[in-house]
Amino acid sequence: MALALLAAPARADVVLDGEQHIGDNESVTFTPSDPVTLDEHSSSATRFYLSETIVVTAVRLDGLVQGSPAPLSATQPFRVEFDGSTRTGTFSGGTLTLSSPRTLNAGLHLIAISPGCLRSGIQQFGSSCRGIDDEFDMSFSSITLVTQDPTSITLARNLNRRRHLGDSTDSSNDNFGGRWYPDAPEGTTLDIPFTLDRNLRLTEVRLYRLRDTAAGSQALSRATLSIVNTTTGVVTSVGTLGGDGNPRTLSASLSLAAGSYAVRVAAGQMRNPTLDADKIHDDLRWNDILLLFGVDPTAVAGYFNAVDPDQNAVTGIVRTKTAGSPLEVDITAINGGALINHAGDVNVQLLDASSDSGVLDSYGCRSSWVPKENLGTATFTLTDLGRKRFSEQVTDAYPKARLLMTDTTLNISGCSTDTFAVKPATFALSVTHDDWENPGTATPLNNVAAAVSAPIHKAGRPFTIRATALNADGNVTTLYTGSPTVLAETSVLGAQVGEARADLWTTTNGIAQTDVARYNEAGAFQLQVADSTFASVDAADTVAADRTIGPVTVDVGRFVPDHFEVTFNTPEFRPGCGAFTYLGQRFEYAAGKSPEATLTAVAFAVPATTTTNYTGTLFKLPGSLAQSVYAAKDSATGANLALDSSGLPLTDALVTDEGAGVAKVTLTGASGTTGFRLQRTVPVVPFSPEISVTVNGLPGTVSDTEAVATSTSVIFGGTDPGTGILFTGANNTFRFGRLVVENAHGSERLPLDVPLRAEYWASLSGSTGFIQSVGDTCTFVISPTAIDLVGKTPGSLATDVQTVTGVGVTGAGRVNLSAPDESGFVTVRPDLDSATNVLPFLMGDWDGDGDWNEDADDPTGRASFGQHKNETRRIYQREVVGN
Repeated sequence: MALALLAAPARADVVLDGEQHIGDNESVTFTPSDPVTLDEHSSSATRFYLSETIVVTAVRLDGLVQGSPAPLSATQPFRVEFDGSTRTGTFSGGTLTLSSPRTLNAGLHLIAISPGCLRSGIQQFGSSCRGIDDEFDMSFSSITLVTQDPTSITLARNLNRRRHLGDSTDSSNDNFGGRWYPDAPEGTTLDIPFTLDRNLRLTEVRLYRLRDTAAGSQALSRATLSIVNTTTGVVTSVGTLGGDGNPRTLSASLSLAAGSYAVRVAAGQMRNPTLDADKIHDDLRWNDILLLFGVDPTAVAGYFNAVDPDQNAVTGIVRTKTAGSPLEVDITAINGGALINHAGDVNVQLLDASSDSGVLDSYGCRSSWVPKENLGTATFTLTDLGRKRFSEQVTDAYPKARLLMTDTTLNISGCSTDTFAVKPATFALSVTHDDWENPGTATPLNNVAAAVSAPIHKAGRPFTIRATALNADGNVTTLYTGSPTVLAETSVLGAQVGEARADLWTTTNGIAQTDVARYNEAGAFQLQVADSTFASVDAADTVAADRTIGPVTVDVGRFVPDHFEVTFNTPEFRPGCGAFTYLGQRFEYAAGKSPEATLTAVAFAVPATTTTNYTGTLFKLPGSLAQSVYAAKDSATGANLALDSSGLPLTDALVTDEGAGVAKVTLTGASGTTGFRLQRTVPVVPFSPEISVTVNGLPGTVSDTEAVATSTSVIFGGTDPGTGILFTGANNTFRFGRLVVENAHGSERLPLDVPLRAEYWASLSGSTGFIQSVGDTCTFVISPTAIDLVGKTPGSLATDVQTVTGVGVTGAGRVNLSAPDESGFVTVRPDLDSATNVLPFLMGDWDGDGDWNEDADDPTGRASFGQHKNETRRIYQREVVGN
């Protein structure tokens, strides 16, 4: 076996190269080239050398072939011995996973593979095997020791193929049934290749189980060992192999430059190569060769570099590191663009490399890079081969950093060729405000309850976020300067998650603060804070997650709407009497035209956005509002009009949750006798009023139980000219009216019609007075029971109201009285404010006291029977007698 201590670290697994065959040559499946019997493999185990301690978790036989004598399954197990201690485990596909890991310290070790034997078709090991049993013949190209630590290294490279120079007729001590399988004929040479990737010094060559298989008197002679440079062809002798020995050690002190080489073993010559028939001279055989190397003492580092452990020593990078966590890098000694061996103490400092204004010196450093932290010392030994793992904490944060390495003894320095960042490990967050509209630090915003409780903050209004940068030990990284980003990660209270934003960060002593953070939704949410730009210097070589500080989340709330925006429908009144309304007559909203106000809960913004979560448990508006306030003015004169709304219910505005941040305010109760009326005092000419409705009483604002209010008063219409609530068909004229009962007389033997006439006050050719109210559609039904006949003379006058023809669009009607069959008279008085005749708005000031709204002002007229001759109303009548 050849073992080379290479200049560059091998991978974590240790590979023992070299084909082997365990078994004999009786198998029809195998033709062994380098056979080893079962017993011999156990007693003459393969040797290998480790430069440091490793932990082996599994043993893999690469290129495994099994058969005994017929081919067996690749799942047939084997057993492994380390330094005479048997190890077993689970086996699959050529790999034996050890039941418990095996620790191997630095130094020389032995490994033996035992494939077992077949006994009654079942595999056996050790003493259970008998000579008559079939052995498990097995061959493989190499043995791999799978290690536990992927970062561990070994300086060993192992070749474990048995070697033999000679012929194939030697029979003594062969253990193979009289046949050899030599690598090369006797009297020739055998080259075993190896490579070096740097200058090293060969210090020792070991051959194990070196022996001559010749007859007793034919001792090993004239066999030599040399090192061949296979590139230049130069051969350098190392020594002569004289006599049997175990092991045979050759001292060597040979400096070898990086390149390709071979160990050349030359056998001694036959006594008479031409005539001598004896062919057993100098058959040479050995099990293992170890080449031990040391560091070339002429190597001197030119400068130092620092790279991540998986990176090239010269051109590698350093990825983002975390403050307070171990800084895992390799310090490398470089000369001539390659690793060079080094021994000595190297001091390591962290530099703030934010400024590149300084000139680069011969060690790759700039004077503008400022030393910040002394990280400790990396002590190189020759076995480190110029690459030393370094792991120390950096306590603070740096957006641009480099490492400075200095060997003060040799006065050699070096700055890491790659700039990297040291980021804080996390943020400690606080979210606060001074009040619900202003930022500050007085009160934490940590309310996630739907019930009415403090604190609350208006959506869209600024609040304060403080992000304190901490290292992995929980200490503040005072050198952190950055502007975190925020995100509303999830909604904690409310169906929808809104948008969170924060600008204008100021950072002092590692604490980033913004006083303009905003959230545009109602409820509570999970705020996420992160900084993905602090370590942007590593954007090209470090994944985003490793460069990002955080994300860190915290629940924030509770947010309420900033205000309610109000939109209005276009309500309409229905005229009380067709195309007009009498003063004092009740009127109402037209069907489907009641006032409706839509209240939209919004955040503070331009333009405002709806807080859609303001619904359900977060909806805080009351179900009803206080009675509305009505006002009216004469559009022509601007005079205030007395509007009576006493007929309305005390709660005339209902509030409903329409969902998604929208509420509806609907006015009710203005119908029939519960409507409104403009009070009548003294006669006025027809006019058009301007009417307004202020919801929830003056000043008309609507607030929820948490004082979130409408941005404007909820007022329908207005009292300025042209602003009032409309009447259907623009029929918004009001008349001051009265009902007139005219006197009538006729025969006592016939029914009598008493004329009725509706009138209103109007201008008459420059003067004022009542005229017939043409177009009246509301006085057409007067109940006969509401016509009082009073003052009958004589008292026995037998007349009664038969029918009443109500006033129609012409403004005229009549009361029909029955014939009394006797002379007399009676006063006809409609009761205009009775339960059946609700017409008080047609009373007249018949008693002249100026009060138009009292019972004494019901209209009256006299009906006379047989008292007067019928009036002909003719001036001249002439009777024409027929011829």
